[in-house]
Amino acid sequence: MIRFLPFLLILISACQSTSKRGEKQSARPDKSLGPQFDDDEVPDAPAPTQPNEQSSNDSPNQSQPDSAAGSQGESVLIAGQALDANPNLPFGPLTMTGDEASWIISRDQYVISWNPKTRNPNWVSWKLSLSDLGSIGRQDNFTIDPDLKTYITQKKSNIKIVTSNDYTGSCFDRGHMVASSDRQASQDDNIPTFHMTNIVPQTAFNNQRIWKGLEDEARKWLEEGTHQNLWLISGPVYEKTLHFIDSGVAIPAAMFKLIYSWDENAQDKPFLVKAILVPNMASNGKLAYEDKVRLCAESKSGGQIKGQPILKSMKYDDYQATILQIEAAAHIKLPAVAH
Repeated sequence: MIRFLPFLLILISACQSTSKRGEKQSARPDKSLGPQFDDDEVPDAPAPTQPNEQSSNDSPNQSQPDSAAGSQGESVLIAGQALDANPNLPFGPLTMTGDEASWIISRDQYVISWNPKTRNPNWVSWKLSLSDLGSIGRQDNFTIDPDLKTYITQKKSNIKIVTSNDYTGSCFDRGHMVASSDRQASQDDNIPTFHMTNIVPQTAFNNQRIWKGLEDEARKWLEEGTHQNLWLISGPVYEKTLHFIDSGVAIPAAMFKLIYSWDENAQDKPFLVKAILVPNMASNGKLAYEDKVRLCAESKSGGQIKGQPILKSMKYDDYQATILQIEAAAHIKLPAVAH
């Protein structure tokens, strides 16, 4: 089992690129700035059940502001096609290794594991190829997730579904996990990227500077033919004590993203292209909930303030991490083929 010291944050120093097949990462965590994991093994977790197999009893969790979280460890497919039939999980499903509830929605555009305690995704998984990029443009219509709403209604749960208004006045970006630009082949593909289950509270510096850089780069790899198929997984990481915006949505301490590539025709094993773990911080290095003044000022100016020094790198490569570090911090287990 993994044993955690008090959870602050992992900051990963710059390390070698993993863009070549078989090349191993050598990320070196700064041991003075984050939690350390004294066991590299991440335990397996049970696969998600179908909706009619899960328990209907909710267990209150002390960290949930409205004490309305789902059962601890509950993993259930609440909507959509079977996971083994969804191309957005090309090498099999992810599982949770902690006690987090995992409500899974499996749709054509992505597969998402939603957490009723944090009211954010645990993780989102999607396949990306050149044909997905398209030119339909952003629909810019942040909406509740209709599948989640249906499930909560049927369950007669008092868990609050997230709306776009929950972010109003918070000074956080509505940060996409699956980027809008990753699904612009049609309106039907783009609209689900604006469902609030695909959104987390991100600082403008994280979202518009660092995170956007890797999003743009991944699409460039496809456009230039560097890679034919990409498999992406992203999500939030939290401190041991959760922090919330006023509406009760948890604030991540960091964001992770893993990008794999493979030759679909050759049925290759995927190889890691990039893995990052980026603090959810302002440009001065303060975490989102540590400097509200800076957070709000930067939310109005694209992630930095004119005349103010930027103390943290905006290069995503300076936040590289290993697969095991991300698994441990995010409480996830990737399919064995992804190691």
